[in-house]
Amino acid sequence: MDYDRSLHRTYEAGRQLSPSTIARWMKVVAEFLPRERTGPVTILDLGCGTGRFSVPMAEHLGAHVIGVEPSDEMRQKAVSGAAHPRVTYLKGCAESIPCEDAGCDAAFLSQVIHHFGSVPDACRELHRVLKPGATVFVRNCFRNRLEAIPWYDFFPAAREIDNRRLPDADEITRTFESIGFERIALRAVVQQLDPSLRALYERLKLRAVSTFQLMTEKQIADGLEALKHAALAEHEPKPVNEAIDLLVFRRGESK
Repeated sequence: MDYDRSLHRTYEAGRQLSPSTIARWMKVVAEFLPRERTGPVTILDLGCGTGRFSVPMAEHLGAHVIGVEPSDEMRQKAVSGAAHPRVTYLKGCAESIPCEDAGCDAAFLSQVIHHFGSVPDACRELHRVLKPGATVFVRNCFRNRLEAIPWYDFFPAAREIDNRRLPDADEITRTFESIGFERIALRAVVQQLDPSLRALYERLKLRAVSTFQLMTEKQIADGLEALKHAALAEHEPKPVNEAIDLLVFRRGESK
């Protein structure tokens, strides 16, 4: 996906999460962080994009955050729009993380693992930059676990595409385990995506979803029209919820 070409323009507005949804994710992350720490943890936000989780992790968790992002345009938006004294943004990718050995207490990967050129290479890099016992959070949609993503009902082609391109949770687990990680949780976290179908329509018409780049113009237009029709027929707005999976791994103690 070429985020530098077009997606960076609408990503912030099209992928924005409410403060309550962000707080929900921070609460879940906090559950798996070391409780007997003596100071702030250092969290690697790998594929941080525009920094939508980098600043919340600094503020909610009191963490030092290293946001690593390969897209120059996305990273520049993070630097200019999501600055924080405990957040540093660096150019890099999953297969070549610009961090020192054993320098991070945790890594957070949100909706990025399916963009990696090599998941095994990324796992080896994570093993290198994480301290023994550190936690990896993989927040992602996974193949054959897409039933709780409501907008797919209006874009059936998107569901078919993502069921082909997204990784399988068990495949990801086997890869991490082969590198020296242990899976400690797989949890579907229910979040509010939008307060109404109308709001969902306004979000998706920005086309900030990478799957849209793999769809035809007709498939996108037909889906938007169907969603708009459903939104107009919604007499009493209801929250649109979705479930996003969270895979949690712990790095082994061995070097």
